[in-house]
Amino acid sequence: MKYIELYKEQLKNKTIENPIYKDKLFEEYFALNCFLNNFERSNDRLKNLICQDIELLTNENILRIQKSIQIIKRTVKELKESNNSLFVEDSINGIVLFFGDSTVDAHGIMVDNRVYLLIDLLAYSKALESYNPISFLVHEICHPIHYKLNPDMYFGNFTKESDQVIKRMIFEGLATYLSRLLTDEKDEDIFWLGYLDEKDVSNWKAHAVKVKDQFKKPLEALILEGALDNHYQYQLFSITDPNKIWQGRLGYYYGYEIVSKLSTGKNLHEILNMKFPVYMDEIKRYFNLNNISSFKAF
Repeated sequence: MKYIELYKEQLKNKTIENPIYKDKLFEEYFALNCFLNNFERSNDRLKNLICQDIELLTNENILRIQKSIQIIKRTVKELKESNNSLFVEDSINGIVLFFGDSTVDAHGIMVDNRVYLLIDLLAYSKALESYNPISFLVHEICHPIHYKLNPDMYFGNFTKESDQVIKRMIFEGLATYLSRLLTDEKDEDIFWLGYLDEKDVSNWKAHAVKVKDQFKKPLEALILEGALDNHYQYQLFSITDPNKIWQGRLGYYYGYEIVSKLSTGKNLHEILNMKFPVYMDEIKRYFNLNNISSFKAF
């Protein structure tokens, strides 16, 4: 699997004027960063933040980054040798190793109809002891493969405000479900990639079930009117309380449940190729969205 090591160019030229930041891969990363963080920042602002972090790298930081790269490459090799069906040569166009602003550890992007897995080495190395590399890489490579087969699920192709929540819930749920399907990793590694222990993952599941009904009316309003209060969006995709992080990222659980329901009896190819209207029908049932009479517009 091809590696595109942009971080090497970033270390050679640590300034905002580095031509590498005009590369299409970086331009797409900047857009992705704003989408996943749910707020806009200029490209120059992001470049400055990245360059500041690179300037502050110590020898110890560099050693952790080198160790991260070794773990990533070794794990990819192990997954390929284990015949994991996601890790074949033509599944994506490359794994991009780069320095980002540490807020998005990894995700998939599309550039000129080609798909890539981005891995922010600064983010990965900072949480090196927390990540389960197998579940992390299986989860993250699902995204570009999914976008390759279903371009309408990619954020750059969204046409409605509701896509930013509904489709995100699905693509994160899909990656989580396939991590469960294609690995033997534990729940705490599948659902939180190693960030939480068994007890907190159990708390997270129970909390997600407990508060699910609170999302019914907001999601109806989102689909009908195209608006969702940031409070609900943060609950679905972010960590809202640093002391109880298991109360956040609920959309990953809901998406997992929805994809799991629809994937019964399907093989990997069929799961990856499921189309969005199928998901919308199940979302209606899952959240009991009685006021949404038809999803034909989707």
